Amino acid sequence: MTYSTVERAWNKFHYIVEQLQDKIQVIEIHFASILLFHFDK
Repeated sequence: MTYSTVERAWNKFHYIVEQLQDKIQVIEIHFASILLFHFDK
């Protein structure tokens, strides 16, 4: 296993983590807006 293989694997892992964080953030914002909408009534 060469260094470049490790580097590529790490970059791919980092990319997946960033994608997940973006999705989680969208879900959190969506969930917060639903909660606020219900409590406003």
